[in-house]
Amino acid sequence: MEATLSTPDSKSFNYAFHKAGLQSVDFTAIKKKIEEVSKQRQESWRQQVKQLEPKYHELLRNRELYIQLEREIDEYLDLIVQDADFSKTFVHIDMDAFYAAVEMRDNPALRDKPMAVGGMSMLSTANYEARKFGVSAAIPGYIAKKLCPELVIVELHFEKYRRVSEQIQKIFAV
Repeated sequence: MEATLSTPDSKSFNYAFHKAGLQSVDFTAIKKKIEEVSKQRQESWRQQVKQLEPKYHELLRNRELYIQLEREIDEYLDLIVQDADFSKTFVHIDMDAFYAAVEMRDNPALRDKPMAVGGMSMLSTANYEARKFGVSAAIPGYIAKKLCPELVIVELHFEKYRRVSEQIQKIFAV
């Protein structure tokens, strides 16, 4: 289930209550904390909107061009599908909290602590311990720290995740 939380300036965002590890979370308290932090950011958001307004109007002016390009892309995709080989089967394996799992593997001291991977502006993932506090992916780190003050935020290490991902892919390669 996803729910929409409103911020003080009538902006809203979706919060994924269905994520694993969030079953026992008090979402009313989470919502209250998020709204408190969001209220502090209200003026900053208004300034960002002012800065983005010219770009928004430019995009509106180019709308017809984008619609035409989308039609051309759809036609091209139709041609590709006509020539596609559907004799193979692909499997998608969701490695839940993958970045967090890799970081906990490399630093076992993080295993029993609420931790997330990302930065103060945005988190990429969180471990199950952090999810108990309502911390999950796509939440700014500064809000996550309000939800869980003892949260450990580990910076992203994309090269390491790529290497581990390649190892996992080799396991499933046929």
